[in-house]
Amino acid sequence: GERERQAIARVKELRKADPQTGPQCVVCFLVATHFPYEFPPEFRRFEPFAKAKDVLAVQNTAVAGNSTAMKNRQRNSANFLDAEIQQLVTSMDRSKAMFVMTGDHAESFNEDGCYFHGSRLSDAQTMVPALFWGEGIQPQRVQRMTSHVDVLPTLSALLTGGRDVVDHGHGHNVLAMNSNAIEQVLLVHGRMTSRDLFQRALLVSPEMRLPMLLHSSKGGGVTLLDPVDALDRTLPS
Repeated sequence: GERERQAIARVKELRKADPQTGPQCVVCFLVATHFPYEFPPEFRRFEPFAKAKDVLAVQNTAVAGNSTAMKNRQRNSANFLDAEIQQLVTSMDRSKAMFVMTGDHAESFNEDGCYFHGSRLSDAQTMVPALFWGEGIQPQRVQRMTSHVDVLPTLSALLTGGRDVVDHGHGHNVLAMNSNAIEQVLLVHGRMTSRDLFQRALLVSPEMRLPMLLHSSKGGGVTLLDPVDALDRTLPS
C-alpha cells in the first residue's frame, strides 16, 4: 500500500514541474492488485478474505478451494487502488492532462481451474480493462476486441487530432472502433523458459479462440502445432 502512495505522490510531483519543460509522458506502475494483493487495514471491505500467508501457500488444497476468500482479498486491494487513483485523477486539470489506465494481465480465481496468472491463456487471465480519460474524449464503451498494441495509436490520435498510425507499430485507435469496420485477430502467447519445449499460444477473434503450441527450433523459425497432437509429432531440433 505504501509503495502505491509513494508512486502516485511522485506522479503529482512530476506534474508540478516547470511548464517550460514541455509536455510530459509519465508511466506509473502500480502493483497492489498483483499477487499477493496488498492493501492497508482501513480497506478491509470485503470479507472473509485470505491472509497473505494463505495466498503465498495456495498449493494447500484447503486454502486453494476457498476462491471467495482469495477473490475478496484482491477486491480489497482493488478498492484501495481505486481510492488512490481517484485522488490522482481528481487533482488533474482535464483540459491539460490525459489519463490511460490498463493492466498487463488479469487474474483467475479457479474460474479456469487455476489461480492467479501465467498458467493458462483463458479469458480470466488475459482480458483486462482499459480506460482513456481527458479533453475531447466522449463517454463510450468500445464493443470491439482490443489489445495493448492499440494504446499508442489511440494516444497518437488524441494528441495529434487524427493521426492514429505509429511508425513501425501495430494497433488501431480504439475510440474509432465502434464506427469503423475494424476486426482484429490477435496472437496471444504465454511465457516460455529455456526448459520449456513448447510455448502456449492463442489466436483470438470475435468469433473464435484457437489454441496452439509454438515450437522454436535451434536453427531458427517457429512451428505451429495443434495442442491435441503436438506431443505425438517428431519435432525438428
